[in-house]
Amino acid sequence: GQLTGTLDHLASDGSPYVITIRATDAQQASIESSFTLEVINPAPQVAPAGLPDVELDEGESGISIDASAVFSDADGGATGDALTYMITGLPAGLSFDVDTGLITGDLDTVPNQNGLHSVTVVATDEQGASASTSFTIDIANVAPAIAADIADQTYVDGTAITALDLTPGFTDPGGGLTIAITAGALPDGLVLNSDGTISGTPALDASQGGPNSDGIYTITLQATDADDDVSGVQIVTITVTNPAPTAGTIPDQAAVDGQSVSY
Repeated sequence: GQLTGTLDHLASDGSPYVITIRATDAQQASIESSFTLEVINPAPQVAPAGLPDVELDEGESGISIDASAVFSDADGGATGDALTYMITGLPAGLSFDVDTGLITGDLDTVPNQNGLHSVTVVATDEQGASASTSFTIDIANVAPAIAADIADQTYVDGTAITALDLTPGFTDPGGGLTIAITAGALPDGLVLNSDGTISGTPALDASQGGPNSDGIYTITLQATDADDDVSGVQIVTITVTNPAPTAGTIPDQAAVDGQSVSY
């Protein structure tokens, strides 16, 4: 007279169940009694500690975070309820698998995403019951760095230069660097532009300028990113030379004794 067994993981879909029990004696006399069996779907659960906060670097790649690790379901398992996941608040460049809860991707650097991102994960079972947890992704700024040495330059008084691009000398995951001269000065006639190039025409007497009046100028360069972090410094020497005089051809001349001449 006992009801035994294991309920199917979807049994709550048909709940409640009205069950009628009939008892019959040896003379075939019988009696019936009914009761209602309500099957409740157990909602997914979140481990008490939840998901740990995550620290990432600006522009970091190859990211993998298992957001499903802290969820469980009493009627889950290989033949039980399958959980699906909805994740919101992810930084740009990251995506998730709805069936596994795995977060993957490479962080975008434009626009600037440095700082805290609150991420919410919701796990839902096949009957629509759900549980959620939140964690924080903290993206740390990566300071600019020196990428390659910037070569020393030699220019000539009064001769326009080919624009010198300083940007290959520095690198930053987020780009958008501002390059500045932090010590020294350019020869008169040259300027550092906002795009990180030096252009212009050295003054006619630039070869006589500089700290020692010898046409040698030493400048210190540094790059700053959008978070105001700075790179190491690059020191570049610019030498300005004076063009040598040139002589044309003077034709032979004739003169007469006793007459004044002018050539």
